[in-house]
Amino acid sequence: MEEGKKSKVSMQVLKSQSATREPTDFGPKSISRLRVRRTSFGFTGVPGIKPVDRTSQESPTLAMRIAGEVMRKIKSLSFNRYRIITVVTIGQKRSQSYNNAVAFIWDHERDNYADVMREVSSAFIQITSFGIYLD
Repeated sequence: MEEGKKSKVSMQVLKSQSATREPTDFGPKSISRLRVRRTSFGFTGVPGIKPVDRTSQESPTLAMRIAGEVMRKIKSLSFNRYRIITVVTIGQKRSQSYNNAVAFIWDHERDNYADVMREVSSAFIQITSFGIYLD
């Protein structure tokens, strides 16, 4: 291949073509990838949780409802000697970082946790459930 030859397509032409492209121009492979992304990264990918538009007024109620549903499902598995604690965080993505820390006495042999995070382009939800051994 010759190094002296350059592509005759300029960046300006590429930008104008991508800006005028319609969303219906996707091929079948692109659409299947979009479907997978929506179900795996969106809030709708979790079975039993209906699609919800997040608003700042409804987020506390939604977080409490999700925490209650998760705790009920975990308690139905009959972990009688464990206290179940569920923390639900719903946040808006606005170009900032997010760190979450939970501190309490922890028995590394018996206690455990499960953490799930889903996100869409404008928001995220993090659900953490702790199983704390009582005896």
